[in-house]
Parts: sequence; structure tokens; C-alpha cells
Amino acid sequence: ESVGDGISENWLGKRVYGVTRFGSYATYINVPIVYVKETPKDWTDQQACAYPDQMVNDVMMYLLIVIQVQTLTAYYALEELGRLKPNNSVLVHSAAGGCGLAALSILSKKSAKVVGTVGTLSKLDFLNQKYGENPKFTFILREPAKDFESRAKQALLKMDQEDLFDIVLDSVMGNWFWPNYNLLEKEGKLVLYGSASFTPTGNLHPIWNIIQWIKLGWKYIWRPTIDPMKIVQDNKSVKLEPPSNIYEFRFDQAVEALTYLKSGKSI
Repeated sequence: ESVGDGISENWLGKRVYGVTRFGSYATYINVPIVYVKETPKDWTDQQACAYPDQMVNDVMMYLLIVIQVQTLTAYYALEELGRLKPNNSVLVHSAAGGCGLAALSILSKKSAKVVGTVGTLSKLDFLNQKYGENPKFTFILREPAKDFESRAKQALLKMDQEDLFDIVLDSVMGNWFWPNYNLLEKEGKLVLYGSASFTPTGNLHPIWNIIQWIKLGWKYIWRPTIDPMKIVQDNKSVKLEPPSNIYEFRFDQAVEALTYLKSGKSI
């Protein structure tokens, strides 16, 4: 639409996506040029919007429920925290979620051996169809938790992997925390990027909301310092596929979009 002082007018008319800290649910926003990239020609605006965290583009007619921590989280967890190496073995929880699918896309380029977990048969079928021809990928149901550790080991053995996991991406915690820990190889990395088992699905009491906001503020103050666009650029170098399974909602359907996101049915 327009550019600021000192910015080349060559940007005008281009399809772009970028990163903003907050406030992306708007018709127009201002974003510093260092946080803006040109959208690949073979990507839709919706795919560009879904790529990094809190993405914005030049057509903000839709609120996409996939605008959340996804690609950046997966990359940061695997590369920065997990120190991913080729042929590492990786356990990915919630593999059919936004972060999980982004992680699988990255891992497929790194020749990693992957065991992914999901909570429903429909998601298991989806992943088996998507990655069924990759002999280094296998998927299992997360439940029941009591025998999860043994089932995860069996999944590794099916891929001729006798060692345990070099990296575990844990988004559920709860009854799976200690099994995840026990499944780590020596000097393995356990990366926590969520706690779905502790997340209530209904409306919270107002007092509990206040407490959660205070906790979120404290975590924000002590957050690690990263350059999100550098991560996006590094991530692009492995030529990931554009986001798939995008669920579109009109901008005035924000409540419905977030409700669907919390339902656990989205892929």
C-alpha cells in the first residue's frame, strides 16, 4: 500500500509477508522493512501468512488460525536448542499440529529418523498418507501413556535404530514427561514447547486469567533474544514446502477460529 521515509518505492505493489510482535490482527499495520520479505511467486497470501509467527501480508481479509508459533518455533527448537545434525533420531509430539508439521518438514530435509505422535486416528492416517513413503518416518498414537515409552522404542527398532532419541520435542508434558526423559540418548536434548495436557479447553475464571497474564508477562521479560527474520532466512535455505492444511476464517470470525484451534481437531 505505502512505504515509509527512506524506503524504496520498488516495494509498492509487491506481495510481502513479515513479522510483528503484536497487533497483526488488523486491516493495516506498519512493519519495519527489516522484518519484511517478498512472498515466493508460487505461494498464496494465505500460505505466506501461515509461514512464520504472527505473519502479516498485504491482504488481511482473513484471520488464519494457523497464525501462531509454528515454523519459527520448530526451527528454533531443532536448530538452536536441539543442535540438530543429519541422521539424528527425533521424537515429535503433536506431529500433526502446526509446529509438528513444520518440524517434520525440516527433519525430512535433514535425513533424520523421526517418531511422531498424535492424539487421534484421523491425524495418524493423515501423517501416514503424507509421509508413508519415507522409511525414516513412523507415527504412533500418544495414548495410552502407560505403555508409551515401550511403544516409542518399538517404533525406533522398526527403523533399525537401536539407540534412543537425540532430540525430543515435547508439547504435551503431563504423563509423557518422564517417558520422554527416559527415551533420551546420553547428551540428548528435551525441548519443551507447550503443555497441552495442562491446557484447559473451556473458559477460564477471570482471576485465573489475570494470573496467566502475569506469568506470561514474566516469561516475556526473560525471553531469549533472537532475530526472527534471520531464523526465517536460515529456514528458507533448506527449501521447505509451503504450509498446507490452512483453515480460513473471515476476519470477523476470530472467536470461531480460536475456538476451532483449541478444539484439537485442526491439522
